[in-house]
Amino acid sequence: MNIFNYIDNYGIYSFEEMEFNDVDAAIFSFLSYINYNDLLDNKRLSISTLGRLCGSLYLEVDKSIIAERDALKILHYLMDSKRYKNCLLFNNVYESDDESQFSVVSIMYMKNKIYVSYEGTDELLSGWYENFLLSYLYPTKSHLKAIKYLNRYMLSNYQLIVGGHSKGGNLALVASMNCNFLVKSKISKIYNMDGPGLLPHIYNSSKYSSIEDRYYHFMPNNSIVGILLENSNDIIIKANIDNILSHDILYWDISGCRFTSSKLTTLSLYLRKNLNKYIYSLSRNELKLVIDNFDLICRKVGVKSVLDLKKDNKKIVMLFREISQINGQTRIIILGLFEVFFKAIGGATKENFYNLMGKFKKNI
Repeated sequence: MNIFNYIDNYGIYSFEEMEFNDVDAAIFSFLSYINYNDLLDNKRLSISTLGRLCGSLYLEVDKSIIAERDALKILHYLMDSKRYKNCLLFNNVYESDDESQFSVVSIMYMKNKIYVSYEGTDELLSGWYENFLLSYLYPTKSHLKAIKYLNRYMLSNYQLIVGGHSKGGNLALVASMNCNFLVKSKISKIYNMDGPGLLPHIYNSSKYSSIEDRYYHFMPNNSIVGILLENSNDIIIKANIDNILSHDILYWDISGCRFTSSKLTTLSLYLRKNLNKYIYSLSRNELKLVIDNFDLICRKVGVKSVLDLKKDNKKIVMLFREISQINGQTRIIILGLFEVFFKAIGGATKENFYNLMGKFKKNI
């Protein structure tokens, strides 16, 4: 059963009749991907109203921006549901520049009960760049914005649940750790939906231990995002697809009113161990050099999405040409990063990639 089946089966129950659960958290986490433009400026609008205002926008969204398109589909599906149609969205913030994108929205699902939903990243490589920044940079610009936003609730009477998908889950975690103690006392749960964790020294800090008992980290069984850095309280979910699209909650399997449990695949376990080990072995300057080169290569080649690499063999050849211009160990690391993507993507193009990579390594 998927998200839409869940809405069909359980959308007939209000939150008074069936309490808030993990699937609801995933749904609300995805609603922050929608670009509400000026619709929520100083307003509170219901899901029913927003669904009608947004109409069929999901048909017009750039096809490469899968998360926003799927979020609009979910919104459209929610708007006539008894459970969700009267939920109010408000306090939407959207900010972006060349280095990051930050968005968040608050969702009142019952009187005085709020879900704070931080936007994450999808298959766009700009999002991967932001995720990789977490391997050496703390706090990021987005972290500081996330903390500032959550502190707006310091003097409120709201009970809070804080969450997000992908990078948004990491923002939810860091904001909850670092917010004002009054706000922290209002938080009952923190949801990280397949987002990266924390650097070891932050993970072992008193700030993390202060919220760990309220923290839940969900990952599909073949995760390649949620396995990054340090996390605890992992809940592994069966995904109904084998490639990188399992990062999308639409492919997470649901049994009854909860996600179907599973175990991490051999690939995810391997990546969790070895990718993190490698990240921790590099200095801050080495990591910055690698990540900046990774971003520069993608921009030069015109690769915006991981899925572009599956569709266009010419871009794979161009990638190798750009990688060959980089000196030393940085070249090996970047090659390894792209190898990770192709292991996750699957398909015929993966074989082409490995053939080219084999020839390339012989010439190093």
